[in-house]
Amino acid sequence: MVLRGFHDEEKVIDALKAYIAEYELAMSASGMLIGEWPPVEPDWAKYWEQAWQMWPVAGKRRSSKSGAKGHFHEQSRKIGPEALLTAISRYVLSPDVEKDDGAYTPAMDRWLRQKKWEVWLEDVAVKRVGFV
Repeated sequence: MVLRGFHDEEKVIDALKAYIAEYELAMSASGMLIGEWPPVEPDWAKYWEQAWQMWPVAGKRRSSKSGAKGHFHEQSRKIGPEALLTAISRYVLSPDVEKDDGAYTPAMDRWLRQKKWEVWLEDVAVKRVGFV
């Protein structure tokens, strides 16, 4: 798998896998379902920066950072920023990102606006990327 814009791809992949595993463990231990979030709104800005750094370079070139930030905030208020970051992590690790050298990687703002993240929170996406 090639993630453009990162110097050590294995470290990025390992970090993303560890983040997803830690999140899913915390959710199952707390009894919360993915998509639920605490009653106090978390600091979504720190999650936004992580999400923007993860997004493939090909998609960043097609995206408005300010537009993507607004859509990230809107969607994170609905499902929680942790769940949204999990969906982004799973998408970034998928073979879809590599197709034709990133030619089909969407702009982040469009991916968020069209709620493409919903697919990546399902069990099918987990099996597809190889986390199970």
